[in-house]
Amino acid sequence: MSVTRYKRIAPQKLHLSPDISPPVRRHLMGSQPLLQNIEHLDQTAIVAAIAMAPPIAYLSESKNLYYCIGNFRSLVLAQHVPDNVSITIALIEPPKKSHIDEICMKNSLLHDMAFGKETKSLPKAMLEAKKLVDARHPDLIASIAPTLKKKIHFLEAMGFNRRIQ
Repeated sequence: MSVTRYKRIAPQKLHLSPDISPPVRRHLMGSQPLLQNIEHLDQTAIVAAIAMAPPIAYLSESKNLYYCIGNFRSLVLAQHVPDNVSITIALIEPPKKSHIDEICMKNSLLHDMAFGKETKSLPKAMLEAKKLVDARHPDLIASIAPTLKKKIHFLEAMGFNRRIQ
């Protein structure tokens, strides 16, 4: 699988591939992101997050829709983007249906191994990042997630204990 090009599309044209088997679909869509309530992010931040990890998708042969088989969190984020705002996808050639589950799992495993965070140190790392941002760019967090400016709200939104030091 290789990306043929990046393309801007309307978010309503992006769907989960119907050829992903139910067990793989449950696995891929079952893990929770750190920030569990997307409403904390403003629209610009959501579009920027999608651009950082564009959905990997192929064009359906008959429906003029794009079917996602990678970067599934970006697919979920795209559902919160208005139809008049376009998003970027990584376009690939349509894979053989018999290879779709394997491609999905490979993408998921590689993403988690290469970009996932070690969970034990994650709460402290996120708090340190917030402190650094607050000291150097005090309005940055409010510009992407207005409701998370305060430490308590920032930590609670990610499911962390608010007593972290």
